[in-house]
Amino acid sequence: MTTATTQTGLTARTFLLGGGTEDDVAVLRHALSEHGVISHCGGELTRLVPEARQAADDALASVAAGLLDLDLGDVLIYGWRTHDRLVNAAKQTMRAPRRQEVVQLGSHQVIWTKQPTVDLLLDGVRVHTFHFQLTIVFEVDVASAIVEKGKLTALKAGDGSVAGTLTLRMPGGDIQLLQQKRNINLHVIVHLGSEIALLRTEPGLAAAAEEDAPAKTAQ
Repeated sequence: MTTATTQTGLTARTFLLGGGTEDDVAVLRHALSEHGVISHCGGELTRLVPEARQAADDALASVAAGLLDLDLGDVLIYGWRTHDRLVNAAKQTMRAPRRQEVVQLGSHQVIWTKQPTVDLLLDGVRVHTFHFQLTIVFEVDVASAIVEKGKLTALKAGDGSVAGTLTLRMPGGDIQLLQQKRNINLHVIVHLGSEIALLRTEPGLAAAAEEDAPAKTAQ
């Protein structure tokens, strides 16, 4: 039964790129270059000299990698906050503070999608907006949660798997830049800490879940 942990969270960046260092940006830069992303965008980008095109690839890869700095445990918890049985248990324990609810969650799937945009600037002028989509899918075999006072206070989870994809919208159709899937021990990524409120939105992740103002990369 998980009640707290001090383990470092697994991020989407580490999961998809493998390192969380400057080398992981090279993986994404290679994917962008391999698909000829910059040269296929049209407009001003078609007239870039090779050196400028490489610089644009570098800048876009660096910014896009930063979009993946999301804790996968937080993503899973965010998904569970929409689970009817957990939300109902949270409401019931708020009405009766001394009540403890044990919620059995059978095999289920949690899907989370983010659609960030990145503006590419040349000499301070926006020449293209890149539309990414990050999708995270958890397959959870079984889980048992304890809810008290509207909070998830303990968790017992079986094995599960997580899959992630990063795609980019292009004029000729979406391209898949990154994909990864693996089995995972959910106790490694879910860290309850001082308990998780089920009836409110996590500010950081909620902001990340929305289509925020575009990130920008300048050349």
